[in-house]
Amino acid sequence: MRHHPISRRLFLKTSAAIAAGSALPAWFIEQSRSYAATTKPLAPNDKPTIALIGCGGQGRHDTTLAAKFANVVAVCDVDSKHAEEASKQFGSAKAYCYANGVTHTCQSTSGNGPDGSVRGTPKPGEMPHGVRFEGAGGWIFVTRGKIEASNPALLTEPLPANAPRLYASDHHMGNFFDCIRSRKPPICDAEIGHRSVALCHLGVISIRLGRKLSWDPAREQFVNDSAADKWLVREQRKPWTYDLA
Repeated sequence: MRHHPISRRLFLKTSAAIAAGSALPAWFIEQSRSYAATTKPLAPNDKPTIALIGCGGQGRHDTTLAAKFANVVAVCDVDSKHAEEASKQFGSAKAYCYANGVTHTCQSTSGNGPDGSVRGTPKPGEMPHGVRFEGAGGWIFVTRGKIEASNPALLTEPLPANAPRLYASDHHMGNFFDCIRSRKPPICDAEIGHRSVALCHLGVISIRLGRKLSWDPAREQFVNDSAADKWLVREQRKPWTYDLA
């Protein structure tokens, strides 16, 4: 299988667009703070302990948000420089590096070219990163900080009484730690995260193949498209295979 360089930061920014709750219209969010309301940051002795694995810019950014609700006690990265920088940033966190000497390189690219790379800033006339949902009644496009629709009424008309609703969460990270304590489902549980990021992966595969794709969400495979299915997995480096799971 072919491998193409893709910026991890840019991909995460794209996939995060699906969860940009603050940009959703009012009818899509219901107040239900008694379900899993976000609490104020806790005192140091009342916080759980966490570790950061993968100390690049995005990892440290997420951990900075998490540090309001937890104590960072350890950091780990294949790059000793990243681990040392993260250790300094998070005070007393102990730094670890992988013992086998394996290093990873993340390369940023520009241009949505034939090599399948993904560019962060669209050219004039191109759609920005985000997700466009199309249906019989039109389309809705969602990206971080913005939501648009083919018909503005799609964003203002109330949903029917039996439509799914989301409870409100002021802070994704705070909600996550609240739910660790309460054992209640967070606003974005593992299934929502899986489906959200899978949608972004499908978009990247479509870009790399240069054509439209049909997806079966139940089987989690492309429809009658063995060439596209090859992009769903990467060649595994022994002994790290699914047999270990």
